Amino acid sequence: MKCLIAAQYAGVAEQIEFVNVQMGVDNRTPEFLAKFPLGKVPALETPEGPIFESDAILRYITGLNTSKNLFGATGYQQAVTQQWLDFVANELEPFVLMLLLPHFNITTFNEAVYTKAKEGVFKAFAILETHLKTNTFLNGNLTVADFAFVTVAKFLYTHILNSVVQAEYPSVKRYFLTVANQPWVAKVMGAVAVTVDEKAAPGQKVVKPKVVVAPKVVEEKKKNPLDLLPPATVRLDDVKRSFFSERPFNPNFFPGFWETFDFEGYSFWTLEYMYPEDWDHDYVADNLVSGFISRCEATRKYSFGVLSVRGEEGKFSGSGVIIFRGKDIIDEMKDVTDYDEYKFAPLDVSTAEGKKIFESNFCDNVVNGEEVKFRRWLK
Repeated sequence: MKCLIAAQYAGVAEQIEFVNVQMGVDNRTPEFLAKFPLGKVPALETPEGPIFESDAILRYITGLNTSKNLFGATGYQQAVTQQWLDFVANELEPFVLMLLLPHFNITTFNEAVYTKAKEGVFKAFAILETHLKTNTFLNGNLTVADFAFVTVAKFLYTHILNSVVQAEYPSVKRYFLTVANQPWVAKVMGAVAVTVDEKAAPGQKVVKPKVVVAPKVVEEKKKNPLDLLPPATVRLDDVKRSFFSERPFNPNFFPGFWETFDFEGYSFWTLEYMYPEDWDHDYVADNLVSGFISRCEATRKYSFGVLSVRGEEGKFSGSGVIIFRGKDIIDEMKDVTDYDEYKFAPLDVSTAEGKKIFESNFCDNVVNGEEVKFRRWLK
């Protein structure tokens, strides 16, 4: 299946004739075995000769359109792609197969084997979760390694992983759905209906997980230093409500805002994403920006801002503006995982130019001479 996805993404599917093989019959003929002695699929017949083993076929298919760089552009990137292909093949796929076979009555359900398989999956997912907290895909941009993972993981998300387990690996789930919902992937795999409860294999008794609530311990909550600042005359929650009092936003917001805002209690900043060359597609940019915003959850009480992505594929830029309580970048923002990927600078809104920059980032369809593709709000 990963080979079919690669062919779709590379735009070479029309160059390949796909033939259904009746396993146990067609793959046992002398003609088939003469070309593919293992009798396995996928198998590919090319003008130069036959190829078997899926990763070798992947290499050939991606080579039909090298502009997509589906293995990576450099020797190092190609090695890392192969690393993740091997990881999926060796550290995940065998355990998924152990879970899958009883569901289709190919093997008899065995509790010990099933438990061992789940442990293997969870071990692999723990490694992936750590990596994907700060990465949209396995190797920077989209590669065949991502196709390999999504085809293997589909069964897990439709049959095995209940909602409690999925919540333990949020970055992996986000990554899986990002790849699975791409049109060229969905065209091959179909729509993915993520399960809530584990589906039982024949002979298996599924016990729904119980959520155990620990006894509530009342502890004295430490005050945030920002809450100890002199009282502000304006609350950010009120500012947010006023700005979004109409959709998409209140067009008459800023005159009253500038007249009444507490400039002593807050500070204004610009922020710019420093590695826009990583955004070769708009969905990659959206995923990274939305992920950053979601990881800013702890800052919401003390901040209000916006990030926009502008430009076109291959020439994206991303920047925005933000208000912080106090005069410095708040610690909650500095604790965000990818904080260091953004450049922050003070914005002087006592000047007409500073006000214009702030308003433009919030409202205009064109910012810094570039058309806004989309905005994401920190509110």
